[in-house]
Amino acid sequence: MRRGARPGGSFGAERGARGTFEGGMDRGEHGPPPPGGMRHGEHGPPPPGGMGRGPGDPAPPSLAISQNVVVGSRVVGEVVAWQLRPPGGSAQVSPVTRFLLWLPFALLLASVAGLMMFRSVLGRLGGLERLARRVAEGDLDARVPEPGADEVGRLGRALNRMTENLAAAKRVVDQSVHERRQLFADISHELATPLTSIRGYTETLLDGSISISSEERERYLEHIHGASQRMDLLIRDLLELTRLEAGTSSLASERIDWVALCRNTVEGFGGRFHGAGLQLCWTEPPREAWIHADGRRMEQVIDNLLVNALRYVPRGHTVWVSIRPIGEGPTASYRLAVADDGPGFPVQDLPHVFDRFYRGGNPHSTGGSGLGLAIVQEIVRRHGGFVRAANRPPNGASIEVDLPAADVRGPLD
Repeated sequence: MRRGARPGGSFGAERGARGTFEGGMDRGEHGPPPPGGMRHGEHGPPPPGGMGRGPGDPAPPSLAISQNVVVGSRVVGEVVAWQLRPPGGSAQVSPVTRFLLWLPFALLLASVAGLMMFRSVLGRLGGLERLARRVAEGDLDARVPEPGADEVGRLGRALNRMTENLAAAKRVVDQSVHERRQLFADISHELATPLTSIRGYTETLLDGSISISSEERERYLEHIHGASQRMDLLIRDLLELTRLEAGTSSLASERIDWVALCRNTVEGFGGRFHGAGLQLCWTEPPREAWIHADGRRMEQVIDNLLVNALRYVPRGHTVWVSIRPIGEGPTASYRLAVADDGPGFPVQDLPHVFDRFYRGGNPHSTGGSGLGLAIVQEIVRRHGGFVRAANRPPNGASIEVDLPAADVRGPLD
């Protein structure tokens, strides 16, 4: 630091006594400071760079600290520290400096958050992978718990729906396999009975060591003929039901009067019911009941229902046949009902009335293939109708068939 000239003293002696200040600051031409030095914040010597500045020049620095240099009892100099100001004249840190100061912390926080998010997504994807592995191993009950609403969650919900659909399809396949196995078992059982009868009577007739009268021979031949007829009925009904279920049997749809068709069929069955000791009543129907249907199939429906009543209703009881309209407008339909006052269906058998080979537990039932009501159900279903079975209070059974009504002036289906 360069000091101003001081009269009556030696600069060298004073420097020798108190030491030297190196790299000091020029005090200019001002005289020595007053005793005690200059306090912080007072205006002292001019700052570096002079007194004046232009419009574009940076703001002058502010005095931060000032300290006198004393040798012995004399003030020989002054140490001054200046704080530079930014262009706006404020001592605050600039935005760029603040950004650079916070940038490492922001990068660290972003890295931690990214790592946590990555670990979360990785764990959820691992759960989806485990689900797919369980499904591939055959566990169709596996589900993604709480999939979430993001992209991974949508993928999890899609996997859950796929697994549910696979489980439903598997249940359908399992049910189909079970029904097919049951059908084969039922067919084997149904065919085994008449075949055994035919084989036994035939072996008896062919055995020359057995003496058989002409009456016994004739009776054996009648049993063989009856068993063969039963087999023929079973095979025909089974093939008919198979074609209906497969949809290979086409329907010749036409507009027919259901009342006229059922009346003719009931009149044709009158003799058979009289011979079985049953009374068949045709309840007063509406004048007409027009439907779009296959006439031959509708005749088969009423035939099977009346044959079923002949087999299951004991002698001395009554069977009623009726048709009545149900509803109005586009939802209008007609209901055919075949009811009786017999013992009715066993309660435990009601859900199985339309199953293949159902015969129930009625001791009065005789013969039949056990496929008649299953064929009725399939025919009605293919016509867009519905069939149900129920018991009538206080006793008796009823089978009802609903078919959509056809507009007389409308086009045929």
